[in-house]
Amino acid sequence: MTSMSLRAFLAVASTAVAFTTSASAQPLPARVHAEYEITFNGLKVGGFEFTGENTAQSYKMSGSGKVSVLFGAFKWNGASSASGAIASNGVVPSDYKFDLKGTTKGGSTHMTFADGAMAKVEMTPPPKVKPDMVPVQPQHLKGVFDPMSAVMMMTRGGADPCNRVVPVFEGQRRLEILLSAQGTKPIETAEGGKATATGIVCKVNYKLVSGHRPGDETAYMHKNQHIEMVLRPVPSANIYVPYEISASTLIGTIRVHSKRVAITPAEQGKQQIVLLYDK
Repeated sequence: MTSMSLRAFLAVASTAVAFTTSASAQPLPARVHAEYEITFNGLKVGGFEFTGENTAQSYKMSGSGKVSVLFGAFKWNGASSASGAIASNGVVPSDYKFDLKGTTKGGSTHMTFADGAMAKVEMTPPPKVKPDMVPVQPQHLKGVFDPMSAVMMMTRGGADPCNRVVPVFEGQRRLEILLSAQGTKPIETAEGGKATATGIVCKVNYKLVSGHRPGDETAYMHKNQHIEMVLRPVPSANIYVPYEISASTLIGTIRVHSKRVAITPAEQGKQQIVLLYDK
């Protein structure tokens, strides 16, 4: 697993576990805390936690993950956060941060947004600009979302969460996330004994727009679309909770699998909802 693929995956993981709003006019939960396990080729290599907090006008999300491979010879710690406003037609990002520290390479990304566009980006170390890269144009930075806020937009405006195209800028590359329906699958739960829920399977495709270099690892992911996300509807909380996400890399499959999700409703008097899983 290269540092580049891990950096990309931890960013994807933070996106994957961000809760997503359903089409209902009900208020969002006041708080969601989720715990996930990360496996690589079937072996546990780490974990990830996510917390999201909302008011009627704003949202704030944070996530952190750890990965260790080759019996601890290589370790990475990743953390991400995002905040913004909640509007009638979706979310309006204002700030995004992603940091990665590891035994090999690491780095950080900080983006701010203003007037409906990405306003400033700082990356450490600075990305290397190659002459054959597709240049990022000013119009590519308008109406875009950071990786975490993008998921808040993926299921708004309709009953089908797997029918979305979301523009994303992740600091260097401008891309579009395209979701398409792949049916449903049973989810084994452990809430009050053995139980089964129905998950909605979305295929996740990436369409590169600019900032990429032909032949790099991101271009490989673009050509090899093997990413799936399974959403679990929680109608009483007005959200879809990602149950798992799996992604192919050059040397194997990475999977983020839900272990526990605690949902605190916004309405006073409503009990907390806890989702538990065996696997």
